[in-house]
Amino acid sequence: TTMYYAEVSDGTETLTDSVLVEVFQLPGNAGDISGPADICAGSEMVLYEIDPVANATHYLWVLTEGMYGSSDSTSILVNFSLFTSDPAVTVTPVNDCGMGVPSSLDIELLFKPDAPQMPVGPDTLCTTTDTLSTYVLTTPVPETDAYEWVLFPEDAGTIQGNGLSADVHWISNWAGEALIGVRGMNECGYSDWAVPFAVHTFNCLGLADNESAATILKIYPNPSKGILNVEIIALNIRDEISINIWDVYGRKMFDAIISGTRETIRFDISFLPDGIYIITLSDQSHLLANEKIVVNK
Repeated sequence: TTMYYAEVSDGTETLTDSVLVEVFQLPGNAGDISGPADICAGSEMVLYEIDPVANATHYLWVLTEGMYGSSDSTSILVNFSLFTSDPAVTVTPVNDCGMGVPSSLDIELLFKPDAPQMPVGPDTLCTTTDTLSTYVLTTPVPETDAYEWVLFPEDAGTIQGNGLSADVHWISNWAGEALIGVRGMNECGYSDWAVPFAVHTFNCLGLADNESAATILKIYPNPSKGILNVEIIALNIRDEISINIWDVYGRKMFDAIISGTRETIRFDISFLPDGIYIITLSDQSHLLANEKIVVNK
């Protein structure tokens, strides 16, 4: 800032005047922008700022398409859409004389994981004897820190695991259809749930405690192509015996009544679809025995 004086004289009279000249400089260079360089897509109210720049009266912030915010000060709050491409933030110091050198910050956009593939594991089991089963993800999901596993309905049992596998502890004798679900997670949130894995469970009671009977059940051939031989050795059983065949959903597919004596009986089960079944023997008050059979025609 300088004061300039002017003096004019004609030898008789002198006139003087003065003017103050103030010289403004361009703003200085913008310093580094502080704020997160890695940010989750969809984040809101993210703060970016710089230190004040000499001679700057205000600041011009420029955001990449898909980023939203407005400010003329040394800081700005930015919202990120889910589809921001090559995000960056730039700030330029400004005054009436012009602009200083801008500063930019490139930002890496992070995303929540993709949904996992459907888990795999046992899809049919007897919760009377099979109270523990394991389910796994065969392919890890990129950018996933951990996994959340769920069992539905909750009264079917409990599920434990946060990695690529989880163990289900089934409630003994629980029967019905259950679903195994899993999703990934990272610092940006949770993925969508994988397609749930369906598990069919049934109740296959074991040999009953019946001191009045000692029962031996022999079944052959097993697997069966349609003919099944059932040999029963029974002691001290005077009542008739029921023979039932159940599918894995607990539906009765076959029943017959025989005498409680030692004999071999041939059954035609060719009408049954290929699959796994449970054959049970019972008297009027007890389940005497059960056996798993396979039909493979």
